[in-house]
Amino acid sequence: MQSENSGQFSNTLRRVRFQTKRTEEEIFETEVHLHQIALVSTAR
Repeated sequence: MQSENSGQFSNTLRRVRFQTKRTEEEIFETEVHLHQIALVSTAR
């Protein structure tokens, strides 16, 4: 029972880390996109 629990926990942890990494990449892409929009609007 105990070993099965810890295995499930590490799987969940891995999934959470993967989600976090993807979210950080999406936030970075959004910031870059917003920065480009800001440059375009100030250029006018």
